[in-house]
Amino acid sequence: MNTNIDSIFSPSDNDDKLSLAEVGSITKTDGTTGAVLVKVAPEVDSDSLFDSDFLFVMVDGGVVPMRMASVTKRGDRSATVSLASVKSPSQAQSLVGCKVYAEVELSNADEDDDVEVVQPLVGYTVISVDSGEVGVIEEVDDSVAANPLFVVRRADGCEVLLPATDDFVVAIDDDAQTLTLKLPGGLLDIENAEMA
Repeated sequence: MNTNIDSIFSPSDNDDKLSLAEVGSITKTDGTTGAVLVKVAPEVDSDSLFDSDFLFVMVDGGVVPMRMASVTKRGDRSATVSLASVKSPSQAQSLVGCKVYAEVELSNADEDDDVEVVQPLVGYTVISVDSGEVGVIEEVDDSVAANPLFVVRRADGCEVLLPATDDFVVAIDDDAQTLTLKLPGGLLDIENAEMA
């Protein structure tokens, strides 16, 4: 699968920083219209989850934002959700078993529980078309929404910051966990000079 970086960092119409956490999974389809049943974890505020516009679904190793067209609550911990991009039962069936993520508030009762925060492409090895292997992505700094950065740890232990933009992406191999970039001339030289 070709993960699109811009789709990960621009899931909504505003520039607010998103904090995504695993909240549940898609357990089955409704069998007729292409809607899916989403079950949420006990510590998740399900009202907040289903009141938002998007679910973020882990598909083929990438987190994909999917707009919710309609939601029908099924008790406190689940809902039947129609996704705008899912048009058939077969498309819905392909999502069964996928983990669901969202920007949510956790209930106070379980606020000390660990919740996995999603960092797209963390752990992937960055390869420069011109320079070869650069290092491994440790995190994505999206504190400035318009200019997210990959924080890359080189083999020598030094840290390199690279723009997280589709403009430089040549290929993403989710199986090999590699991200191949065509970086602007001299960008790595500048990083190296700053570390010297």
